[in-house]
Amino acid sequence: MTPSTGVADGLGVLAYLYVGVDDVERAVAFYQTALSAHLVWRFQAFETEVAAMRLNESGPLVLLAEHRPSPSCLPIWNVVDLEVARARLDTSGFSSDGQTVGTPDGPVHVFHDPDGNPLGLLQAKRPGALETAYADPGNDNAVR
Repeated sequence: MTPSTGVADGLGVLAYLYVGVDDVERAVAFYQTALSAHLVWRFQAFETEVAAMRLNESGPLVLLAEHRPSPSCLPIWNVVDLEVARARLDTSGFSSDGQTVGTPDGPVHVFHDPDGNPLGLLQAKRPGALETAYADPGNDNAVR
């Protein structure tokens, strides 16, 4: 997804809903049956499993992840410039532990609102990296 400006002074589009589940296989089947979602990619690596589900063409991907606490949901917004967006949230009442982590798409920084709700910012430096990796028939981490 291409980030856009306008929402919250440069906060881009909602790219992912990162949802904690206890069993990815069960969650994938549930989302497919209950919501007619389709599987975009699914990987098992680093002692966890994550699957991406598309519910519609315009909305964010729902990432079903065993390594996130269940229940939980972390919305991740795609931003044009992570440092600019971080500076904005740093001065607007959000808190963070100061840590930016790497993902296949690019760096993500997580903030919390005053009630503790998380909000992630992603600068997608490698958009589509996981879709490309999943399409690779030689990828041993892909779950098919």
